[in-house]
Amino acid sequence: GTLRHGLFKINLDDGSVDNYTNTESENSIPNNTIRAIVMDSKEKLWLATDKGICSFDYKKEIFTSYKKEPYDEKSLINDKTRSLLIDDSGIIFVGTYSGISVFNPNSNFYYFKSRPYDINGLSGDVINGLYKDNDKTLWVGTNENGVNIINGENVKHLNTQNSEIISDSIHDITGF
Repeated sequence: GTLRHGLFKINLDDGSVDNYTNTESENSIPNNTIRAIVMDSKEKLWLATDKGICSFDYKKEIFTSYKKEPYDEKSLINDKTRSLLIDDSGIIFVGTYSGISVFNPNSNFYYFKSRPYDINGLSGDVINGLYKDNDKTLWVGTNENGVNIINGENVKHLNTQNSEIISDSIHDITGF
């Protein structure tokens, strides 16, 4: 994935390269800026772009796009997407500029976002990194508001004022 030139597929057997770019058709990538790529258990690629997310079916070579639909709370919360995570159950977490969209490919989206005065809301809405650990705890890296640790209904916020992290600007988050 690139920041301007779409998706490239390299055939390791013969060295050939296919480039998938936005062609304004329904079956193309929604945008040539790709921020994140993950693969699900069915070997579909999921791409986070600046104009929504999409899945890519290798066998059919078809993109299926998911975007913010005006006045539809069961669609993506924001088309500007930054990060992706697929958990063990196949649920897709999408970090956007407006919070986290959670997507079950068999149903609809729902979302988490910051809410002033809600201690269980996110500390910020620009989500750069997502990670789920072995205890099913979701770790969320925000652009300017530190880390959110979500365990069930409880949210803990870590930032430079209440912890030893050295920056509130989190570019990505992972574990091992």
